[in-house]
Amino acid sequence: MNRLPTTASLSSKHTARGAIPQPAPRPASPPVRAGFTLVEMLVAVALVILMMTLFASIFQLATGAMGTQRGLAENDQRSRLVLNSLRYDLNHRTMQYVLPFAANEDVSQPEAKLALRRGYFYIREGDPDDTADDMLQFTIDVKSDDRIYGVWGKRISASGQLGDLLMVDANDKFGDTTNNPYWLNQPEFDDGTNDIDHATSSTLAEVSYFLRNGGLYRRVVLIRQPSTSTGTGSGQPTGTQGPLKTDLFQKNGYSGEYENFWACSDFSAFFDVTNESLKFHGSASLDNSGGESQSVLSIPKFRFGHSVVTGLPREVSTNGYYFGRFTHEETSKFDPSDRSKGFGYPGRITNNSPDPFNTNTVVTYDVNKGVVTEYAGGWRVAEDLLMTNVHRFDIKVWDGAASTGPDGKAGRANVDDDGNGITDLLGANPDPGELGYPGSDDGDFRDIGYKVKISAITGKADPGFYSAPAVANSSYSPPGQYRFDTWHPRIDMNVLNGDKILDRPPYRAALPGADGRAGIAGYSDDGNLNVSASPPNPVVDDANELGWPGSDDIPLPLRAIQIKITFFDPATRLLRDVTLIVPFLD
Repeated sequence: MNRLPTTASLSSKHTARGAIPQPAPRPASPPVRAGFTLVEMLVAVALVILMMTLFASIFQLATGAMGTQRGLAENDQRSRLVLNSLRYDLNHRTMQYVLPFAANEDVSQPEAKLALRRGYFYIREGDPDDTADDMLQFTIDVKSDDRIYGVWGKRISASGQLGDLLMVDANDKFGDTTNNPYWLNQPEFDDGTNDIDHATSSTLAEVSYFLRNGGLYRRVVLIRQPSTSTGTGSGQPTGTQGPLKTDLFQKNGYSGEYENFWACSDFSAFFDVTNESLKFHGSASLDNSGGESQSVLSIPKFRFGHSVVTGLPREVSTNGYYFGRFTHEETSKFDPSDRSKGFGYPGRITNNSPDPFNTNTVVTYDVNKGVVTEYAGGWRVAEDLLMTNVHRFDIKVWDGAASTGPDGKAGRANVDDDGNGITDLLGANPDPGELGYPGSDDGDFRDIGYKVKISAITGKADPGFYSAPAVANSSYSPPGQYRFDTWHPRIDMNVLNGDKILDRPPYRAALPGADGRAGIAGYSDDGNLNVSASPPNPVVDDANELGWPGSDDIPLPLRAIQIKITFFDPATRLLRDVTLIVPFLD
């Protein structure tokens, strides 16, 4: 009996016949994750923050380094600007042979080197322990190298802008050009052009460097050089009828048209007390061969910043603060509502407008604002500002007698320099009189009026040439207000001392010759008289005659100066020191 095949038998039969086996069922897959866990997110965020912090730090370091480099570059640029300006002016000084004139010095002698002693050279040391109250002021002549430009124009009251300022002939009204040509000998045309451009120029000037309230200032006042030569060297403007009018600046000027001189111009001028008029300085003001009546700049009272009455410089306020010189802002102070007020000098001196250079005039210095209160807010703010954030402006002079050099001997080693029979052979019995002798290695840079120390060589106080006034002049260079000045051969500051005797400069370095006497032995070289004697008799071989022309003495001009400036860069918070040494060649 036939039986139907079962499922199992069919399956085995298909398998046996080579049928493809079916895969076994796969296990179930795990569920798919939808996102990161909280821990993973925290780790990722922390890593990102760390990387951003690193990148920010690197960027900050890079930008900081760039800022520092930029600050250093700016500091270099600022220091170059200042040092180049100082070096240029000092190299063009008119007083090339920086030897102060002795009282009544015979400048006709070849030894006087008058051609190399034009104008003046002035250093204010003030307090030797204060590095912020030093000042330089001197005359320069840039010759054909370059011209120094300034302004010349009437101030328009509403805006302070410059307008035309043409001086006129004595027979004409101000501004009348119809019947009167433009006289070329007036400041408007000193720049060599016939155009009215409110500019002027010269190759001669007085220059002042001073520090005030962190600002280093360079104040320049031009010495006139008319484009049409008059042959006299006078700076006074002239026309066909004589001197041109300066009434616009004076108290007897046109009603309602007062002007402030240094708001309108950049010229060196003084107030002629006798004639009550404004006088310009010209090239003749640099000539030191004449007398005191010639109004030359080597006589202090005719300079910028000095009293025309006493000759004393005005550098300290009534409330006792040093301010240097009046700035452009202060000398251009002008009150349009009352033109008789403001900084009237050198155009006028009145009760409303007293002479600010006179020490009797009250001026108040504001230490917070760095301005003289009475003259703050003038037209020309910061025009003379050379550098800001300055902490130190320190001037030192080369003092040949300040110390021995590396050889430790006074004068030249093993040489009887002064011919007195004493030689510092092998360092025995050194001769202090030879200290600072020309050709030796003696000397060092010192502040004027510095305190004398005991010498390690002699065991005594060896004062240098500039430790105290070599020839006393306590009225012009008192202790605490030490000053060096090249002076003038004939100055009688009798207003100060009343002795009617020609005055001596504060410092004049010299060494006695073989005779050991000051000047020509047994002769009153300077004609000085002992007025206390009856009758007055000549004073022979006094200290002022040391280095007298024609004697065997050795006058010692200033050999070099050192200027140190310290300034601060707010961007980098760095202090920078720069030093300039300028040799004064004989």
